[in-house]
Amino acid sequence: MFKGTDRQLEQLLQLLNSINPHVKFTMEKEINNSINYLDVTISRVNNRLEFKIYRKETFTDTIIPSCSNHPTNIKLSVFHSLIDRLLKIPLSPANFEKELHVIKTIAKNNGYTLDVINKILFKKTYKQNLNHFYAVNENKIEYCYKKLNYIGHISEKLSNICKKEKILAGFYNKKTIKKVLVNNKIIDRKKLEASGIYQIHCNDCNYIYIYIYWTNRSKFFNPI
Repeated sequence: MFKGTDRQLEQLLQLLNSINPHVKFTMEKEINNSINYLDVTISRVNNRLEFKIYRKETFTDTIIPSCSNHPTNIKLSVFHSLIDRLLKIPLSPANFEKELHVIKTIAKNNGYTLDVINKILFKKTYKQNLNHFYAVNENKIEYCYKKLNYIGHISEKLSNICKKEKILAGFYNKKTIKKVLVNNKIIDRKKLEASGIYQIHCNDCNYIYIYIYWTNRSKFFNPI
């Protein structure tokens, strides 16, 4: 934050840009007593700072839909992130309700029920209040991590069973987008027509022939 005239501010910018020719700074000024910084809009109202969540004009509410075959914790991670930000940034009651409405709209447009948002919000608010008033000593449990192929709800049920045995499952999927969409062209070509180096055994003797083939060019080496 800078207190001074616009002329002094421009001089400060010139001074900063004169220090190193390889490092250049830019400057943004507030408009109507507001400025966007990262994902927050900061406004000066009655000599106080007010905050609200800032989203770019290109923002879309597209996230992993509820019907997608992803682990539940992966699909809900975006809501955990949004609600964490909602609780940690000091929003006014009006801005808090506005942002909460946006989160619920994102959930509804992607097939999630509002109960999902309410449960996450309740748990995080309860834990935040508990940590604020009491010193909670959490005994950390040492878990063993194992990979588990994700095939739907069966994998999640198996993960819950493993968790009781202090084993945390890390879900993965063998059928990735890369394997499905990349290099999936069917190659109709005989084995000996592919470029490479071949070792050919003679059927009449113990000799071995080395055959090199590439781009319609071939070469035989002497038998070994």
